Amino acid sequence: MYMRKGNLLVLAAMWLCSMNSHAQTKRTDDFHAKYKLQEVVVMSRHNIRSPLSSGGAAYQRVTPYTWPKWSSPSSQLSLRGGVLETEMGQFFRKWVVDEGLLPDMTSMWQ
Repeated sequence: MYMRKGNLLVLAAMWLCSMNSHAQTKRTDDFHAKYKLQEVVVMSRHNIRSPLSSGGAAYQRVTPYTWPKWSSPSSQLSLRGGVLETEMGQFFRKWVVDEGLLPDMTSMWQ
């Protein structure tokens, strides 16, 4: 079967992502007895944003296809990007509480 380089790269990326997901499993009590998480650094790529340029931008001229209309101004979070940013924030809040890095403050908001 003939496979293009691009397809092979996509398959390799999917395989690497699946390997990474196994590293994120729940740790055992024995693991927590040996190690204690003290701090964490979270890096984010700002989620889905509209293109930096607008109007007659180069990305619109390089293909004969019509590009989708963005729901936000140039370089701003799209609607979906805002939703994903909220979900990431909720995930990390729960995770740092579960790991004991921050106290659970949810009762204060109810």
